[in-house]
Amino acid sequence: ILFVNKCSPNASQKVLDELHKLFSAEFPVAAKTLKESCYMDDCADSKFSENELRTLAVELPELLKRADMKICKFYTNSKLVIDSLPRELLAKEIRFEDKDPFFDTNTVLGMVWDASSDKLTFKTKYSTVEEWKTSCGVQKWTKRAVLKTTASTFDPLGLLSPIIMYPRTLIQQLWAEKLDWDTHIGKNMEDKWEECLANILKVSAISFPRSVSYTHLRAHET
Repeated sequence: ILFVNKCSPNASQKVLDELHKLFSAEFPVAAKTLKESCYMDDCADSKFSENELRTLAVELPELLKRADMKICKFYTNSKLVIDSLPRELLAKEIRFEDKDPFFDTNTVLGMVWDASSDKLTFKTKYSTVEEWKTSCGVQKWTKRAVLKTTASTFDPLGLLSPIIMYPRTLIQQLWAEKLDWDTHIGKNMEDKWEECLANILKVSAISFPRSVSYTHLRAHET
């Protein structure tokens, strides 16, 4: 399937859906993950026990083979699961020293997951606003330039919504002013926009526990 074809995302999702229908009885754990925990070409799932996770890790490659799809680059904080998989299927961030695996951080859905601490953090592509502007080819702030920088922020889970919502209100204001696409947005709006970008660049200071359960939430309530 070609990446440039408009129908490719739909076709690939259709294949996963058919695999779930045809083989859910043979691979119940993996089929559930295909149905509920896939985003584009990534599968990200959690289980309450390592044995359940090992079952998933063993079933998932076999299930996807039914459609001639190879899944690899497994990344997990479970040593039990790592020992159950061929090393060629593991992500390069998992290294072995004296037979004990060593975990480097890896990315999932735009976030950084540190398997050793089991926390989700964020990593920015740029270190300064000027670097961001240079990379996007921005010489002056216009509606077109604002949208270009907005598109480079990837947060499908919405964890950064408190930070991202304010820039979106500024975009609404720009539309209300009915400026042309390449007209300068004005010094006042420019300063506000660059302040927003500077705040986004600080997201590396934010971290979330990867595992959030009802018990975990009740503990915080008390």
